[in-house]
Amino acid sequence: KVLDLPSDGIFIGTLINRPDIRVFLDPEKLLSFHFAIFGTTGTGKSYTAGVIIEEFLERNIPILVIDPHGEYEKMSEPNTNASDIRELRKYDLAPKGYPIRVFKPYYQNTGDLSLSFDMLDFDALSELARVTETMRDLLFLVLKELKREGKALDLNTIAETIDRVASKWNFSFKTRVALKRNIEVLNELGIFGSGFDVTELIKPGQLTIINVSEDMPEYVRKIFIGVLLKEIFKARKNKRIPRTLIVIDECHRFISSEDRDSFTLNSIRKIAREGRKFGIGLGIISQRIVGLDKTVVSQCRTKIILRLDMYT
Repeated sequence: KVLDLPSDGIFIGTLINRPDIRVFLDPEKLLSFHFAIFGTTGTGKSYTAGVIIEEFLERNIPILVIDPHGEYEKMSEPNTNASDIRELRKYDLAPKGYPIRVFKPYYQNTGDLSLSFDMLDFDALSELARVTETMRDLLFLVLKELKREGKALDLNTIAETIDRVASKWNFSFKTRVALKRNIEVLNELGIFGSGFDVTELIKPGQLTIINVSEDMPEYVRKIFIGVLLKEIFKARKNKRIPRTLIVIDECHRFISSEDRDSFTLNSIRKIAREGRKFGIGLGIISQRIVGLDKTVVSQCRTKIILRLDMYT
């Protein structure tokens, strides 16, 4: 009563030294006001997140997990550990598996989820192409020229138009060569295809796992996640998908304060700030608190703090 916790809802455990007092969290508050789980390695962050995810799945709420280590796929199988099963029985619980779908980013022409070029806005394309400020200006003018001419926007037409626009605006030879090279590198990454359908990823009662543990450049991984979250936000805003919970494990890889205004950080900030209005909940999980983006952390009204050290 002092903590204003509900008498039912999401069951996460009991009070220390008072096993007769169960602790519940309000699922509506978790979904509407977001949550964070912090703790050093081995303190049970993923296990705690798994408990919350299971409870939401029982309520038919779709979950999308950004999984950097491929850990959450185990949720499809019931726990068979004898001691765990005995512990569960104390609380009238039993092991259970859940329906999951696992997807991997399309990279080097392998994987499940490719990016279509039209999913990239100017900021995403600029960051993916790793351009300098001068190259960014040239890229902006190239895209503007192609749009004015009514031509298709893709990597090939961009590369073909760079020289013409660079000459028109007196960009240096070095800048145009560098931009063309970076655009050609994007072609070689093997990340583009027909894109993905958000309505296939987000379905009632379905746990969708985005396994980003595959070896790929970190900047490519970040852009992929940023585009994915942007598309989910847009789809929910247009009511194409049901209310959704997004869980980002190892979130320090995506919301570091050092990234400042990166495309992916801004995508997550948007969900943290505006997700409540459109029915998108956010859960972040990290080994540390120091160095995370303050905007995102401050929007998480429920914080579950496990063991931390003084430098975390």
